[in-house]
This record gives sequence, C-alpha cells and structure tokens, in this order.
Amino acid sequence: MSESLFPTRWANDKPPSLEKFTSDFADDYACAEYLAKKRWKSGFRCPRCGGNRAWRLEARPWVWECQGVLVDDNGARTTTGCRHQTSLIAGTVMHGTHLPLRIWFLAA
Repeated sequence: MSESLFPTRWANDKPPSLEKFTSDFADDYACAEYLAKKRWKSGFRCPRCGGNRAWRLEARPWVWECQGVLVDDNGARTTTGCRHQTSLIAGTVMHGTHLPLRIWFLAA
C-alpha cells in the first residue's frame, strides 16, 4: 500500500522531547492550566449556574470554584451565589485517582 494514502500517525502530531515536556509541564499547576484551556476554550463556564468567573483551588489545582458571578459582554454583572466546585478531570480516566496530573501527562 502506498505510504501517501496512509500517513503515519505522527506525521503532524509528534510527541515532545522529554526536555520540552518537563519545561511545559513542570508541575500539576501547569498541567491543570493546559487542561483548563482545552476544556474551556472560551473561558470558564460553570456547569451549574453558567457563571464565567472562577478561581483555582490552591490545594487541588485541577478543581475550580465558581465565584457565583456572570459578567456579560457589556460588563453587566449578575450574582448567582453558586460557589460550585468543578473538576477538570471529571469524566476522564484521571477522575477519582490520587496520582498527580504530571504523572498522568507523562504516561500519556
């Protein structure tokens, strides 16, 4: 079979070198930031109230807590009082484990 008909899997998706990986994902905070950008491409959105303001918990960088505030495009603020915590790893193979995110990233 022709190689051009079936390009290799890594043709456009080459894994990074170990040096690049360790600099890009130095700790769980960097891994969580990467996951947040992938999960919320347009910014955080609370699954419970729809709020778009949140902060990351210091002790668990993969968990975000809704501030209970929704700010629209005109800058008008609506308070929801939500405070719902959302995990970046919910619904993934990483959910419910106690391994650091960096270990999961390295394994992937």
